[in-house]
Amino acid sequence: MRPVTAVRTGEQSELDPVDLYTFEVPKAGACYRVYAASDRTVEDLDLLLRGPGGEGALADVTHDSWPVLPPREPACFTAPGVYQLEVSVYRGSGRYALQVWGR
Repeated sequence: MRPVTAVRTGEQSELDPVDLYTFEVPKAGACYRVYAASDRTVEDLDLLLRGPGGEGALADVTHDSWPVLPPREPACFTAPGVYQLEVSVYRGSGRYALQVWGR
């Protein structure tokens, strides 16, 4: 796998709205993972990936500050298009960074 987006950074608290990022899936069968990490002051950083139609495709279900989506292996998508990544701090506040990797 290799990076397909630049490293994106933000700062958020549990009271703030989600931050939104997009990335393009150019063809069916492309596979991706999202890696994120945050300050120690963020107790739970959450990720939700929505497909081109806005439907929830993948969600982080861990309660930590370094989510990987999906956690075990890359997700291979059947539909090309623009995917939207929602980042939210469920507990705590602080800075975070994330990057999408693909093959």
